[in-house]
Amino acid sequence: MTQKKTHVSPEQQILKPPPSTGDGFADSCFALDFLPSPDDRSGSRMEGLKEVPGLVKQGLLNEAWMILDKHHLEIKDLDFIYAFKALILQKNGQAEAAEKTLLAGLKFGRGKFLLYDRLGALAFETGQLAEAVRWWIKSIVAMRMLNQVTMWEPFLYLASTAGPFPARPRPGSSRPS
Repeated sequence: MTQKKTHVSPEQQILKPPPSTGDGFADSCFALDFLPSPDDRSGSRMEGLKEVPGLVKQGLLNEAWMILDKHHLEIKDLDFIYAFKALILQKNGQAEAAEKTLLAGLKFGRGKFLLYDRLGALAFETGQLAEAVRWWIKSIVAMRMLNQVTMWEPFLYLASTAGPFPARPRPGSSRPS
């Protein structure tokens, strides 16, 4: 007899604390204040919302905002809406409002990894590299917690912040002394 798997909401999850490295910064990167929960919806594929990325890319921010606002009245827990509202605010030079929107999304949204990633991008663009790194790691941790590693951006952003690696000597070549 096979036991039926039941879904456990984030509020009911009992998570083991992440292992401690003893380094305050490193430990803070792996601790999530807002637990992700499964969400198979994709705003970029939802009727009515799928136009938003294209509108934002074209600079038609008011049109994108109106679509997001309309859907946000009915859908309060979709990360996509918070992420794109924040992006529009950011493009309009309102970094503080964008951050508040993303933090609200962390509180009410489900998957959370998109929001953690956008917080990283916002921190990076405002010159806060350590905060950006922290948010990108949290994005990766949230994806891993859901067993849903679907975004490549936080991995690439982290790799790019590491800077260029020293060239390796080619096999058969001699190292300079």
